Amino acid sequence: MALDAALAETDYLSAGWDGEREAFIQSLLVALEVSEVVRRESTVHAELALITAMVKGEIDNVEPYIGVSKHSCIMCSQYIRAFNRVTKQKVATKGSHGKIYPGWFWPSLPSHDEELRPAFLGLIRQQLLSDFVQHTETRRLSDSSVGSGFPEMELHPTKDDIIKLFKASVPTAE
Repeated sequence: MALDAALAETDYLSAGWDGEREAFIQSLLVALEVSEVVRRESTVHAELALITAMVKGEIDNVEPYIGVSKHSCIMCSQYIRAFNRVTKQKVATKGSHGKIYPGWFWPSLPSHDEELRPAFLGLIRQQLLSDFVQHTETRRLSDSSVGSGFPEMELHPTKDDIIKLFKASVPTAE
């Protein structure tokens, strides 16, 4: 459902992309199954608990940087982006590792929820679309013959890699 909403304005929602959408969903499900995360009840992560306390005035003299021991999950990262857009704040963390965890839950901020939740969901839809496009491009590259015979070639070659490859494949006039 969320993926369909993310793809609604694109050609990716057509029947021709059904297989790619199914493969993408399966890859997400497999990632959750092999995750080392213990499934828990819904919980608000520490970063968002601090923002909630800040908004409710439970803590004073807040710096705009939330220092936690780990990088934020993708959901917290996107929520903070939405929070910053809606409230014109500049709250930051040390970044996101891009993972998602079962049981993640957004906080209740009654003074901002009406604007914040749609902004957050919009960012999540953009993230899903971006992840889907990256997934399909990676699958297409792995299914093609691009790079065959060149095991040292990486998926994302540099300009120097391309020049070396070109020079190696073009006979020199001697």
